[in-house]
Amino acid sequence: MTMLSRVGVVRAKLEAEAGTAVVPDAECRVYDPTMEADDTAIDRPAEWPSAGTIASVPGAQTGTFSGRFELCGTGAAALDPCLVILLQICGSDLNAAVYAPASAIADQSTATLHFWEQGKRKGLSGAHGSCKFTADAGGIIYVEVELQGNWIAPVDEAQPAHTANATLPMMAKNCTFTTQTFAAKVSSFTWDWGVQVAARQDIAAATGVLHFCGTGRKPTFTCDPEAGLVATHDWDGIRLASTEGALSLVMTDGTLTLTLAVDQCQYRTISDGDREGLRIHNVTAQLNVTDAGDDDWTLTVS
Repeated sequence: MTMLSRVGVVRAKLEAEAGTAVVPDAECRVYDPTMEADDTAIDRPAEWPSAGTIASVPGAQTGTFSGRFELCGTGAAALDPCLVILLQICGSDLNAAVYAPASAIADQSTATLHFWEQGKRKGLSGAHGSCKFTADAGGIIYVEVELQGNWIAPVDEAQPAHTANATLPMMAKNCTFTTQTFAAKVSSFTWDWGVQVAARQDIAAATGVLHFCGTGRKPTFTCDPEAGLVATHDWDGIRLASTEGALSLVMTDGTLTLTLAVDQCQYRTISDGDREGLRIHNVTAQLNVTDAGDDDWTLTVS
């Protein structure tokens, strides 16, 4: 029996045909990983007077994966190849180094994932999900993902030799942040893509599920700016007026730069808080679309 590890290795690859498993070849380390089969068994009541059940039958064989990845590049102006895949299967479309939300299923991607644990390999195919970027000032910027897919039954297989990405992760330092033209001082942020994931069902599929896809989304941005006078930035007044404005976050490691751009940021909730004796606001903003459609946000890699 091996010791439990809080860090593992995931391999992923985009599928040419959604739901058709491929052999993953892009890998990266993951913190606090879990990959488990969903309980989809169908209960069957007994035909005699009893409150119990008889043997259940397996339903759609699906599973869920969650984990936390370091946001890092390759030492050049490019994201880690595994992260490139993960972001695309979280309800976004990649076009000329720009990620943007994708509503149409035809524009969404799925992937096959392998994960090794306790001498076994687990997997998902047709996987799709949602993610969020999180950071505390001075710390590592993480990408947290939660994916759903068709379950690939475990097989005995030792974790393959891992060639770690030698590029250090991006840090919550030297970032540039503005919201509605105001340069707020924040110690942390969470950018949640808010993708609603659903199974694309088909009775012709082997398990009743072709693959998973995004059927809705509600992206949000939360942060903890220092509190100030209304004359400096009227957080609550802007909220009450339902004013929409630009939000920008630039993250860089000196070589790779990621720029989050939002045209229609709208403050949703504002509350007062305390950060080690410093008065702050706890702000949640929703990221809205315009008449152009899938333009809640863009993430540009340069």
